[in-house]
Amino acid sequence: LAVMQAASQQICSSGRLRHMLMAVLVLGNHVNHSAAADSLQIRGFALESLNRLVELKSSTSSEITAMHYLVAQFNGDELDLQAELEAVAEASRISMEEIGASLETV
Repeated sequence: LAVMQAASQQICSSGRLRHMLMAVLVLGNHVNHSAAADSLQIRGFALESLNRLVELKSSTSSEITAMHYLVAQFNGDELDLQAELEAVAEASRISMEEIGASLETV
């Protein structure tokens, strides 16, 4: 459980991740609500919708996606989430069965 707690803490405190997710939110608001509907800004999105970033294509080139656009908005240091989220990779390898067993012993 310590690894899961560390991963959760890193996710909550990661400025880089927050900045990236905010960029996704701003892009989604722009795509879905146009500039004329500024008062209709959405304050969140489902994580599953991140998969759609590779489906949304540029109007000028079908090879360029919203993911390409977002990545281009950040410099190399901002893209290095691994430095801030070390425990997340370790936590992702823990099975639900292991988590359940740990909770039963607590």
